[in-house]
Amino acid sequence: MTDDPFAQPLRKTMNDPRFDWTRRQSVRRLLVLAFLLLLVVQPVAMSLLNLFWVPVVLLIPFVGIMGSMNASIRGLSELKSGDLDERELVTRDRVYATLYWPGVFAGVASAVLMGPLSADGHLAMTGAGISMFFLAMALPTIWLAWSLPDEPDTD
Repeated sequence: MTDDPFAQPLRKTMNDPRFDWTRRQSVRRLLVLAFLLLLVVQPVAMSLLNLFWVPVVLLIPFVGIMGSMNASIRGLSELKSGDLDERELVTRDRVYATLYWPGVFAGVASAVLMGPLSADGHLAMTGAGISMFFLAMALPTIWLAWSLPDEPDTD
């Protein structure tokens, strides 16, 4: 990638050969497992350390793993419809339709768990709510990263 990633089309950034290491299904699945592990570690760390700012510290690995997962599926879950071919649109639309209600329930659970945000001693529930929010936002990317087969040209 020789161009500025912020000035070029997102499709070009997501097809950058520097992300080829993420494209194998085994690597994508490891990224999904790492993301899910962070979702578990975050509320546990908040509770054990009794520190509210734990999610801020964990935001760096969350963003890194999520960005790598998104690049591993070539941005399929976030590119504009005009940037996708018919097969990609059908795949993405099927995943969005499948995950609509689970995403809604995860979002509602997130709000319920973060309800006692101002109450003392509820950092584990607040952390679980934050993790549920991250899960709800990442569901399509997680699903695609886990379920898509290897691309024909990957090793």
